[in-house]
Amino acid sequence: MYFLPEEPSAFSWEDIYSNLLGIRLGAQALQSSDYGYNKAMTILIKKELEKLQIQPAKTAWQAAEKMRGKWFKGFVLINMIQRNMDIGMENGLVTPILVPGACEGAKPQPYPVPILDTLNKYGFTMRFEVEPAEFEKNKILKIIYPKGGGKRIRFPGHLVEIMDYTKAEAIKRGCMIMRSDH
Repeated sequence: MYFLPEEPSAFSWEDIYSNLLGIRLGAQALQSSDYGYNKAMTILIKKELEKLQIQPAKTAWQAAEKMRGKWFKGFVLINMIQRNMDIGMENGLVTPILVPGACEGAKPQPYPVPILDTLNKYGFTMRFEVEPAEFEKNKILKIIYPKGGGKRIRFPGHLVEIMDYTKAEAIKRGCMIMRSDH
């Protein structure tokens, strides 16, 4: 069995934003009482893409080609030169990176990041912890427990440490960190 590492393509210009879009739409689809999940998701995706002024595949291809060598290298196996690490920690919003000149007049549409204190209004508190089980779990846990002993990642608390480490590693490897206001 062969594993392809996520590192070469992680935090691409669309990575976090498209994941967040899927989470938002998936949550809405689950709440739909009019349709089953698949139908609700299809309708929501169509509406959201219209709102975002979806462009033809040709435009997306041209935009990507325009950024080849500036934002990334490679074709099948991508290696990011610049990484978008906006996960909403600064302002609670994830803002997309737009390719300069790809769609004249386009404005970035930020999305709010889900927060864990939604239950507070009902008198509940919640603590979200993850016990990693993937191939790189020891490496991840060592970031937040350098002396060992920890087995769980607490969110959002440990996320700051993990992201600081990830950014520092990306910079060490020669990557630039993109900002959504560029």
